[in-house]
Amino acid sequence: MWRIGKVVLVVLVLMMTLARPVLANGPIVLDSNMGEWDGHPYVEDPPGDADKENDIRRLYFDTNPNEETLYFMLERWASDNTKLEISLFLDTNNNGNYGEPGDRRIFVRYQPKNQGSQVDVEVYDGTGGFIAQIAHNADWGESRQEGGLRVEWGVPFDVLGIIPGQTMLMFAATTHNQHPDRIEDTTQEVQWSPANALGWPLIGVVALSGALLLARQRRRLS
Repeated sequence: MWRIGKVVLVVLVLMMTLARPVLANGPIVLDSNMGEWDGHPYVEDPPGDADKENDIRRLYFDTNPNEETLYFMLERWASDNTKLEISLFLDTNNNGNYGEPGDRRIFVRYQPKNQGSQVDVEVYDGTGGFIAQIAHNADWGESRQEGGLRVEWGVPFDVLGIIPGQTMLMFAATTHNQHPDRIEDTTQEVQWSPANALGWPLIGVVALSGALLLARQRRRLS
């Protein structure tokens, strides 16, 4: 039992050491205030590979502990007040094919306003079938006065058909305002396993409980 306890202790220390301090600026909240995204993972895209309103700078992505929701924030390079349309493609079974029924496309329309913003979020499967509308006229983006650069959104795991820890591929693309099937700019592909919704403290409790149960069973067999 002592040996098992030491192993569990080492595992917990490694988990706490390797865990990202994602809550340095508090949990992600969909409120158009983007400050809490500092310190969260992102993929960066170079400037100049698309026209001004569609030129992606960064795509942020993460989860909050104890929540089964994927959160995203996209930022464009240049300040612009025009509408931005985004497609986020998810290959949920990680096989390199984004066009299967189990895959997902999150479609985001972002229109900066003088005061606030208008954001619509819809989810489709990999074949183009409509699944759900997540938001309509939500104020999840920067206003024109704030520059109209950044927009955030979130989608629950169950709508995406995924579970915590599931490995998947994804990339974001901006699309033409009048032709949503015409891609203007893309990020690089990212492989991601969203964090376990239990959070590190509860994972530690589960691991310790499992170790104690194993020790008890070994004692019965000896």
